[in-house]
Amino acid sequence: MAVFESTDKMYEVLGSLFNLLMQDKDLYDKFLESNIVIKFTISDPEGFIWLTNDGKVICGLSGGVDSSVCAALLDRAIGDQLLCMFIDHGLMRKNEPEELAEVFGTRLGDRFVAVDARERFIGRLAGVTDPETKRKVIGENFIRTFEEESSKLAEFKYIAHGTLYPDVIESGGGKTATIKTHHNVGGLPDDMKYENLEPLRWLFKDEVRQIGLELGLPEDLVWRQPFPGPGLGVRIVGAITPERLEILRDADAIVRHLKMDCRVTADGEILHDGPLLTASTGTRRK
Repeated sequence: MAVFESTDKMYEVLGSLFNLLMQDKDLYDKFLESNIVIKFTISDPEGFIWLTNDGKVICGLSGGVDSSVCAALLDRAIGDQLLCMFIDHGLMRKNEPEELAEVFGTRLGDRFVAVDARERFIGRLAGVTDPETKRKVIGENFIRTFEEESSKLAEFKYIAHGTLYPDVIESGGGKTATIKTHHNVGGLPDDMKYENLEPLRWLFKDEVRQIGLELGLPEDLVWRQPFPGPGLGVRIVGAITPERLEILRDADAIVRHLKMDCRVTADGEILHDGPLLTASTGTRRK
């Protein structure tokens, strides 16, 4: 993976790459076969339109920074080819479903769809205590819900995720051990009917935040603390119940209110009843 001194330099290199691919069909075919995800600049998204002009894209919005920036970036790049779907799995922080609907409902209009799947997810997670199993159950049901709900609207070829490079690393990508399986990396079913689209896959959080600001997303959304796609489900150690979710949701809301004036980039409240997992030197530790 190339490391760039600045975001501007990265965009310059990627712009040159697009020009090269556009001029050489054989090289373009080989590039696609390599399974490398092509990134594009905000100011010149036409290359992305060219890559996806054979099918509609459905983007999974989770309420976090990554998926929100992914959605805004795709909206800029492909416009009406995009539909964003927010699946409320019942594992969100307090008031987040309403906040997300306000931002993207205004921005996308009828290309934003919210689905209430709380009963389905809580039911599937009943009795599941292993965190890796939780992630895979959530990933499986995300895709199945997308497939079922999207089939009522249109035929979609791609599903877009806000996957970042740290997600790939932590899920065992490259030469690292699996720290935790991200539901949109290692938790997806093999037989899903979509092709994956991950325009942020090789970026880090600070780069994604900068893109979000340039795209005009609200600052409070761009600087929102990282929140996993599986939501509060993986911040509860042990069984997930409606009662435990409410306890954690209220605790999280109190802490977030107390630090409203602080730009803290990462922390989280955990409800636990046993040993906790940490990561050190690329390995899992309890």
